[in-house]
Amino acid sequence: MISYIKGVLTEKAEGYIVVETSGIGFEIRVNSDTVSRLPGVDSEVKVLTHLQVTENERVLYGFLTQMEKDTFRHLIGVNSVGPKGALAVMNTLNLTELTDAVMSNDVKSISKAPGIGAKTAQKIIIELKDKLTYTGEMLFGETVFGDTGTDSVSETAEALESLGFSRTEALKAIRKINGAEAMDTEDLLKAALKAMKG
Repeated sequence: MISYIKGVLTEKAEGYIVVETSGIGFEIRVNSDTVSRLPGVDSEVKVLTHLQVTENERVLYGFLTQMEKDTFRHLIGVNSVGPKGALAVMNTLNLTELTDAVMSNDVKSISKAPGIGAKTAQKIIIELKDKLTYTGEMLFGETVFGDTGTDSVSETAEALESLGFSRTEALKAIRKINGAEAMDTEDLLKAALKAMKG
């Protein structure tokens, strides 16, 4: 198993990069967010990798953090979500948004990923919820407001949903507000709507 590749970044393109080490150029498939966060060509990089082996090919998938790699592996472990589907989800939602969607049963946001229907999105939520534990902090390092949030946060998220926003969009807006958990529903709703417009 190839855990990571460290070398010179020789090519950056939509959907893949090439990293050269010891005279060998490794083509590594990555999502668009990873491409945008990498330094320029000819820079030295370290890319965490997952090797996917099938009858017809061996493909390396690359990530910049262990959390991204773990999330990818969780996603490909879901029935009917292959590596392409996992990358599609991670292209559509960053780790924060994916966590919000999983914790709040937001099928709509996950199914925006190309090739991911509502049934598959529901499977992703069930599988990832089973593997992730809510601790009051977001699983990927930031504060999250899930179903266990305060009453005002929960009520505000529901109010925003009734206005046509998805649960993930609502939680994303609420997270931008300093001291959200201490605010009452009316003030929090006003602040969240302002954050969405801004």
